[in-house]
Amino acid sequence: MVPRDILGICRLPACAVAISTFVSLAATSLPAFGETCARACPPEDRMLVPCGLVWDLGLDVRAEYLLWWTDPLAVPPLVTTSPQETPRNQAGVLGLPTTDILYGGSGLNGDAHSGGRFAVNGWFDSCRSLGFELGYTFLEQDSAAYAQSSTGDPILARPFQNADTGLRDAGLTAYPNVAEGALRIDASTRFHTAEALLTKALLEESERRLMLLLGYRYAQLEDELTMADATTSATDGSSLDLFDQFSSRNTFHGPQLGMLAERQSGVWTIQFMTKLALGSIRSQVGIDGWTTATAIDNSQSTTPGGFFALTNIGRYEQDTFGGLTELGLKLRCDLGCHWRASLGYSFLSWYYIARAGDQIDPTLSVADFPPSQGNDSLYRPFQLSTTGFWAQGLDFGIEYRF
Repeated sequence: MVPRDILGICRLPACAVAISTFVSLAATSLPAFGETCARACPPEDRMLVPCGLVWDLGLDVRAEYLLWWTDPLAVPPLVTTSPQETPRNQAGVLGLPTTDILYGGSGLNGDAHSGGRFAVNGWFDSCRSLGFELGYTFLEQDSAAYAQSSTGDPILARPFQNADTGLRDAGLTAYPNVAEGALRIDASTRFHTAEALLTKALLEESERRLMLLLGYRYAQLEDELTMADATTSATDGSSLDLFDQFSSRNTFHGPQLGMLAERQSGVWTIQFMTKLALGSIRSQVGIDGWTTATAIDNSQSTTPGGFFALTNIGRYEQDTFGGLTELGLKLRCDLGCHWRASLGYSFLSWYYIARAGDQIDPTLSVADFPPSQGNDSLYRPFQLSTTGFWAQGLDFGIEYRF
């Protein structure tokens, strides 16, 4: 869904600005009737090393393989353990010298992973002074998983801040002679972006070129974090199965302005690019959870609410104004027969977005834990939390010019 008008930025005025800008650029860039561009841009300056018949259709197609790192998904400590002799009321409690964090407390999904970028460039005039670019960039889904089961050795605990007592506490999944159980945590992140640009030559010489980039940017970032906890009592055989799900989706729409500068020496070209997009961000957060209790007679009941997903269960939306910046440095080599290879580095930063891990509040009221929720909850109302996101890495490209 396209966001509504945010701080006076809406789609119709943006389209009007883009159309008027295009008309003015075209009027100042296209040659007058009867005029040619031979003096300003001779054919040999517009082609890669020729091979047989030369076609100059003013169209470039580019594909790139990306090896990028992304901003890790921040989560609080999710699983802890303690030595076997630890008293039950201290097992897994954060802040004690005997407690170790098994999972969480740092970022997830921050390793290098693959992606792709595809672009088509075209020119409206034979001088290649006014053109367009359509581009799409994506990263493959980045995933992380944790699974652990125990009959009591090792101790498995889920730490939290007890809102009722004001002290640190922990729920036990596995503890000697008390409970045995298993935990599984999965996290995934997906990112992609697209853009449509007008390109205008501000400076063009035989070895140097400076281009103005003006257009539209779209981006989307999605996170999902799920936690499953199965605990069986060692005394009577009853069990509890808890499930939590936190998800977020951020969508950006906005105008974009940028500059591209390049310097050529023989078959080598070095290029620097910078872009800034400002516009509306719609952040959507979903929180869900439930608990299934199985009694000793195998009767079952399911209650809304897991471990972290309690009174905060629901769907939340927020529209805000933010920005997205991109920097790029690229070295290109003309291979001949209209082919060109490239190696580059890119950095992208996005501001004021909601990520799934930041929506977890480790302060919990025991009165809210199912299946026996009470009315004395001290749980704080949910507040959507925003942060930033970055992605960076290497680009390996191949280009063909028609």
